[in-house]
Amino acid sequence: MTQDAMSIAVDALRLNFNNVNLLLNGTRQPLISTSYDNNSFRLTISPVLFLKAGNTYELEFNYTGLINDYTTGGLFYSYWKNEQWIRPDNGYIIATYFELGSGARSVFPCFDDPSFKAQFTVTLIYPSSFQALGNTNPSSVPVPYSYVSCMYWVVPKVCGILS
Repeated sequence: MTQDAMSIAVDALRLNFNNVNLLLNGTRQPLISTSYDNNSFRLTISPVLFLKAGNTYELEFNYTGLINDYTTGGLFYSYWKNEQWIRPDNGYIIATYFELGSGARSVFPCFDDPSFKAQFTVTLIYPSSFQALGNTNPSSVPVPYSYVSCMYWVVPKVCGILS
């Protein structure tokens, strides 16, 4: 930030927030409010104290979102069929494509603009019969009901559109 601010707004499309935290040097900052604008698709976080220029803040979000049809982009599902292998195989794949449609903002709260870059820590919770792949080494732990919680530690600094 180059100047003090009363709030910060992030792009967030069709995401349901359970918890939002603003941290300064690892300490949670009290918030006046968090509000969502259905016209701009932005979540605004307003702390009690002004955000000071020169400080480094962290945002933590606990939220859920949708898996879209492949024509929408963002986080999407698609069916694949491979008849070329010795043993034919088919199934579903869930992947990300941020350059189409709703982009990164439909997968996680962010500044959905190629000129901004950030680091992300991503946690996926999925059925243990599935396989998760990412661009960093994950840390996985089993969770109840035959699910796995897989954390991809800080992903290399990229713009939201490419992450």
